[in-house]
Amino acid sequence: MITIPKEFREQLGLEEGDVAKAKIEGDNLVIQSRKVAQYTEYRTFSKSQIDEFVKEDQLPQPLATEVQKRWVNKMK
Repeated sequence: MITIPKEFREQLGLEEGDVAKAKIEGDNLVIQSRKVAQYTEYRTFSKSQIDEFVKEDQLPQPLATEVQKRWVNKMK
């Protein structure tokens, strides 16, 4: 799972829980809302698969703390 900035979500018409299509084009990650994507097939994941993705994707605690500090400072 990823967080998409509010401005982007609004432009795409994405709402919480919406499905989006992600693909790689060259060096870019392209995310399209289901409403505008020209794809009919979406891969879905079970809760246990998502839980495993989240577990695998967590930052080590020291790095997570540093990132959080930088993010908070940037928001000031």
